[in-house]
Amino acid sequence: LPGAPHAPGVPPHKVNTAPPPRRQPVTRRVNLLRHVKSTLIASSTMNPRSRGPLALVDGQSSTRWSSEVGDVDSAWLSITVPPEATLSALKIIPGVLNEDQDAFEEKSPRIGRIRVERDGTELGVYELDGENPELQEISLSGSGGRVKLRFLDVRAGSKRANQVEIAELELWGMPM
Repeated sequence: LPGAPHAPGVPPHKVNTAPPPRRQPVTRRVNLLRHVKSTLIASSTMNPRSRGPLALVDGQSSTRWSSEVGDVDSAWLSITVPPEATLSALKIIPGVLNEDQDAFEEKSPRIGRIRVERDGTELGVYELDGENPELQEISLSGSGGRVKLRFLDVRAGSKRANQVEIAELELWGMPM
């Protein structure tokens, strides 16, 4: 995201986005995290410089967010977009891709199920395909606000699943 370095005094696991001003209104579905002012907060971050929440929204599936080691059962992400926005989909790559970007790293843990909440109300629990290294889409509806993701089933790769890792995250909808 443009101008995304961490501001002094802001925890490294919190990212504010501020896209450049638009001359004309957007009249189609867009990735809200790239088109409206939004905030992304992670429960924890293994390495803020290389695996912080900014890596989730940089448009590069070769980067990733990693929770702290040991933060599996309590890991979460919180995304806040303007309440005037209308949500249509959450897109996620629920693991870490290999160097060729065509499969998950063998040792990488993968997310099997995710609970999505909006402003404290559960929208649903969704299955994710731990073998699919593409963006996986979860249909959403309703207004914006605070969307919280909780990871219910983190499956081990070839090593024990002791953290949550996500290569990419998008929240789609209409800005206003």
